[in-house]
Amino acid sequence: YCFSVVKNNHQAADEKEAWELLVKRSQWIADQFASSRYMYSIEVDKACFIETLPRTIQYLQDINRSNVCINYDPTNYYLNHEDPIEVFHALQERIVSVHIKDGVRSKRSEVAVGTGELNYDLIFRTLLRTGKTYNLFIEHCKSEEELIAAAAHIQTVLDRIQKEAYWWKDE
Repeated sequence: YCFSVVKNNHQAADEKEAWELLVKRSQWIADQFASSRYMYSIEVDKACFIETLPRTIQYLQDINRSNVCINYDPTNYYLNHEDPIEVFHALQERIVSVHIKDGVRSKRSEVAVGTGELNYDLIFRTLLRTGKTYNLFIEHCKSEEELIAAAAHIQTVLDRIQKEAYWWKDE
């Protein structure tokens, strides 16, 4: 699939005009990919033109293309003061991949997973409950050591979830 972060670079255009241009261009891109059976995936970023769950839903309705998917980045929604789990449930049919990083809301900053405020136990449990397989991409690691620590944190969370699921299964 192709991945894109949507930003409004048309400062002179009013919001309605920029939105219509975004929808028109997104439809064109999705149509180009559809003929080859590819998906077009977007990510909502904290500085993005779409930015919120209601606008993401509106965008998907306006473009009206089944091959447009979502790269779910729970941190971006969290930093926009939205509940990442609520966002997941609202968009789950369109989610094909997940960015894994963390955030500090008071600083509106992105950090390596395990060093911020997101509840990845709950996020991973929510992903696992769907039974779907997602591509996970670790982000915002400034060094190999941070990447190794982030991967270790993810493994610890997943191991804990697996142990709890196994324990409950035996009961």
